[in-house]
Amino acid sequence: MLDVNLTAASAGGAEAIHQMRVAVRRLRVQIDLFHGVLHGSRVRACDNDLRWLGRSAGAARQCDVIAGLLRERMARLDPALSAAAGALFDALDRDRAAAYRRFADDLATARYRRMRARLADPLPRKSASGARVADLAFAMLAPIVRKARRAACRVRVDADPALIHRLRIRLKRVRYALETFAEIGGKRTRRARARLADSQDLLGRHQDLIGAIDWLRGFGAAGAAPDVPPAALIAAGALLQDLARQREKLAARIVRRARRLTRAATLEAALREIARESRAAAAARGQSVAPETAEADAAAQSRAAPPPLASAADRAAGSAAIAASHHLEPAPESPTTPTDEIA
Repeated sequence: MLDVNLTAASAGGAEAIHQMRVAVRRLRVQIDLFHGVLHGSRVRACDNDLRWLGRSAGAARQCDVIAGLLRERMARLDPALSAAAGALFDALDRDRAAAYRRFADDLATARYRRMRARLADPLPRKSASGARVADLAFAMLAPIVRKARRAACRVRVDADPALIHRLRIRLKRVRYALETFAEIGGKRTRRARARLADSQDLLGRHQDLIGAIDWLRGFGAAGAAPDVPPAALIAAGALLQDLARQREKLAARIVRRARRLTRAATLEAALREIARESRAAAAARGQSVAPETAEADAAAQSRAAPPPLASAADRAAGSAAIAASHHLEPAPESPTTPTDEIA
């Protein structure tokens, strides 16, 4: 998706920039999954570059999201305040134009070209192991599911927004990882992906509200400038109050959704199902399964060891999966130390 949307994103296409941002997130998750078969130096370089591109795309995308959200909420306020909000949108348009220019400039840099080359040549490690990607699915997924479950258990209605954002990152990582192994698993895995997508809608909306609130506070802090009309500051204050109320209501819904997700053990059920299918596929080939996979039925939250180095067939399969989903040459990436900033 990086290559497919490059031209349109360079020209300032909002949807193309959004799709590139999504592609960056997915690539980072896939790098995390396949880090055991890649050289650490290449993994770190690719992850750092993808973070850089994601931040740049995110800054441009956020301006569009905030503008849409402010217009939506302003329509519900006093018409007199709406008329005074012109200065807010003028300032937001300036921020948007600057962010779009920076992103277009970043896409034209040598760093972007080097990143693209690294993604096409991930430097896989050599291994004599005969394991396949499907055999390692449980070992790859179990730590991610475990962290997501812990994040869901920690969220409270009065939690700091940063904890809710952490939950968003954790669940997004699980969703993208399950989609990477879309052909493994059955109805429980499909149910988990659907529930994760629903949760992501709520969590994404919550993060949009946080972004808009932060931007309005920044506008208010700069409001002492002589060119900002007092009426615009009043409108900003009214919007801040409205968005804060919306955020609190949404946080309560997110907590209820997280509780249902953990009580129903939705993610653990998907993990057990993937383990069973991996074991059945290995048995059909007359092979034994990895111990990590066999543990899944005993306890969905068991501590899975990092996936062992895979064979050339495994590396090729993982590389092809990444290439197919992002229109790249076969090249999986993944950080040796998984990080949380896949927002």
